Amino acid sequence: MRGITHTKAHKALIATMSAYLTESGILQRDWAKRCGRDEKWATAVLNGHRGVQAADLPKIAKALGTTLQQFVKRWAAILDT
Repeated sequence: MRGITHTKAHKALIATMSAYLTESGILQRDWAKRCGRDEKWATAVLNGHRGVQAADLPKIAKALGTTLQQFVKRWAAILDT
């Protein structure tokens, strides 16, 4: 059975988070802390070993320095490629 972390949508989500991290210069450990998580969580998420809950997306977007709306728009654009 294929898990959520192997879907095209999840791969696009990782790409979106990674792009924001790269562009903003936010360190992974700082992003994790802003999300109320530890660096181990951030590493697992960005490596595709862990999914994220939809309820966490507003906090994730804010921690990346963007709005949920902008985050989802960018995620959708990456997903459509």
